[in-house]
Amino acid sequence: MAESPIVVPLTYRELRNTPGIVAERLAEGRPVPLLLDGEVRGVIFPTSASELGALQQVWARQQLWAAARELQLSSARLGTELMTIDGIDDVVADVRAAAARRETPAGESVSGALGESPPRRTGSVPRTQR
Repeated sequence: MAESPIVVPLTYRELRNTPGIVAERLAEGRPVPLLLDGEVRGVIFPTSASELGALQQVWARQQLWAAARELQLSSARLGTELMTIDGIDDVVADVRAAAARRETPAGESVSGALGESPPRRTGSVPRTQR
């Protein structure tokens, strides 16, 4: 039976005490998973200087994908994944109004406390006309 390309992970202590293991595995073209506190926390991949930029781009894309996926799951948990633009505008208006009530000193206007609010998107209907 052929050995798996991902081998038994190395602990931090093994990495410190026997760094030659890493060099051997990389020379064989095998990645080296690293354990920290009993969990795999990283992987050292064999690569060349010419492949390094492409590998960094792949890693960055994966990080962005994971962040976007977490936002999607969070939105589904909160029930906000199906909100319309008008619904989002309503939430933003409510938050701004609440902030204005908290931040506006007595006798000062809301626009004076918060500055001018940005214009609404083209095609949006003001809340008062809905």
